[in-house]
Amino acid sequence: MGGGSPSFPGSLKERLLLPVPPSDLMADPYSLPLINALTLYVGASSVVQAKARTGMSIFIFPDLGRALFLRLATDLDIDGQHHLMSAIVTHLRYPSAHTQWFGSLALFLFAEVKSENFAEVTTKVLLKRFIVHCPHPWGALVTFIKLLCNPK
Repeated sequence: MGGGSPSFPGSLKERLLLPVPPSDLMADPYSLPLINALTLYVGASSVVQAKARTGMSIFIFPDLGRALFLRLATDLDIDGQHHLMSAIVTHLRYPSAHTQWFGSLALFLFAEVKSENFAEVTTKVLLKRFIVHCPHPWGALVTFIKLLCNPK
């Protein structure tokens, strides 16, 4: 993931919208496959870049992926934030560098996004993963416990 165009982060919100607005008023204007693909690509690229820079696959702070998600989470409306956090939480699975990066990203966004509803959206998305009657993903449980235990 290179530096890219300086206008890219600012135009990303519009790029995630469907090209033709849905005719149904209840239909979602966001391209969910695009949000999921972007989340996977940026997360995987960030893990690889962290490994190349530091020798460890950790969540580092001068990271373009982290900055991109922060900008996107700040710019999106509530529905867009919900889709973004759902895409992030989908990657909280078994113990791996990938899960660790996305868990750290979710905690970082929870602390840094100053939107009124973002904390509520994040909590709602995580809680939805535990309401269902099936094994709960390890990464989602760890992230939720860290969120509850963090005094910030």
